[in-house]
Amino acid sequence: MIYIKRALQLTMRQQVFPKERWTECEDKFYLE
Repeated sequence: MIYIKRALQLTMRQQVFPKERWTECEDKFYLE
């Protein structure tokens, strides 16, 4: 499941990037 995979990536990113940063990137990803 791609959503599970993305969720795991977000969890890992959360430890590195501020929530606002990766949320913007994900919004662009889903809009494309």
